[in-house]
Amino acid sequence: MSLPARLGAAFALALACVAGSDRVAVAATSGESDTTIEALARADGTPQLRLRGTWPTPCMPSIESAALTDRDIRIALRSNKPLCARIPMPFDIAVDPVTQFGRALAPGVYRISLYSAHTPNAAQELRDFELVEVGSPPVVRAESGFWWPDPSREGGAGATGTGASFEMHGDTLAVALFGFDGLGEQTWYFGTGALRARSAKLELVGLHGGTPLVDDAKAAGLAADANLTLRIEFENNARATVWLGRYERGEDQPKLKLRALSLVRQPLTSYSGSRNWEGEWVLLRENAARAPMAERIRLVSQIMPDFQVYVLSGDGYVLRCARDRLTALAPPEHCLLETSSNVLMAEFDSVGINRLDGRAPDGTRVQLLRVDRR
Repeated sequence: MSLPARLGAAFALALACVAGSDRVAVAATSGESDTTIEALARADGTPQLRLRGTWPTPCMPSIESAALTDRDIRIALRSNKPLCARIPMPFDIAVDPVTQFGRALAPGVYRISLYSAHTPNAAQELRDFELVEVGSPPVVRAESGFWWPDPSREGGAGATGTGASFEMHGDTLAVALFGFDGLGEQTWYFGTGALRARSAKLELVGLHGGTPLVDDAKAAGLAADANLTLRIEFENNARATVWLGRYERGEDQPKLKLRALSLVRQPLTSYSGSRNWEGEWVLLRENAARAPMAERIRLVSQIMPDFQVYVLSGDGYVLRCARDRLTALAPPEHCLLETSSNVLMAEFDSVGINRLDGRAPDGTRVQLLRVDRR
């Protein structure tokens, strides 16, 4: 069993212990949101957004503003009545993209931030954030293993000491998140959830105060902190953006604190450049009328004068991967597979440690799968 797999099993055991032990004290949450943000198809098949939840007063809100930038959606709700009794009431609001944004939503993953204010002059506060999949976006299969902050992306360069382990079990994603708390103490969080086409939402549990591993000191008392939510959007099989969310109790509604991190799949050992892709691989073609459907090749790293390009070759093939020009430690994002006679075989836009996914010149899918997995 691989090290990530053993860790995944240990994480599952830890969660089971938390669930079944009567000695674990679960810390009280500081507030939570009951808001639901979803995409529904209308009768004509076009998607619309639906916002549901509980408003703290009977003075129902309306949409104050709505904006779409690329795949980021910001919606602000407001109640315009100044004096309302503090009696919570359910609300249900439909958001028509054509009316609000001037166009329908194309298939993909949308990052929706919901703000709200309960009086005419109150400041807008972040109430919820969701990743909503519209239509049928391309499916990703996240690589199991260790994921680290991506130094080439915003939200990755400053996340020193933070990392994650992802393990896929069918359509279930198991995550262990590790880093440091506000006092500089090590902290671990665990969670599982269903992976949709390319996004997931997990409720995380953090364990604190357990028995030390290497001495006989008495434990202060095992406690579980369950007030942390992880939302994940996979760009491809080896890169993702995650949002850590924690609710704080506000004056009249839970307020969401959110932090974004960019993660990339990398080995546990030190990053070693092109040598990370050395080894035995299987080349798979979706439609191979004139070539084998599967072909085994061995790639060996080549020393190149241009440090901006990784080159590996073997068995009549050459793999060329462009490196990030600003960050030496960032893995490549694009690779080309050619024959030794410079005939293009595939362009990969999803570059993992154990798997590369892309397209042949005719548009058919091509995969490069490692035999000796790392």
